[in-house]
Amino acid sequence: MEEFTVEELRGLLNVPEGKLERFADFNKYCLKVAKDEINKLCPFFVDFTPSRRAQVERVALTGSPKPPPANAMRKS
Repeated sequence: MEEFTVEELRGLLNVPEGKLERFADFNKYCLKVAKDEINKLCPFFVDFTPSRRAQVERVALTGSPKPPPANAMRKS
């Protein structure tokens, strides 16, 4: 698990300044899209979990291995 501030994640994901300023928009149009793409292409799953007080301050990124494909378990 790794934790980032929202600004750190915006920088890592190259979100231009002035774009997706509300966390709800950043989450919907950036984080969820990135998560879906990573989970589709990589051999592990990731998830983003926001941590908030009055507003979202930090986001935890977690990863876990994917199970092997069902056909990979069968050997002829």
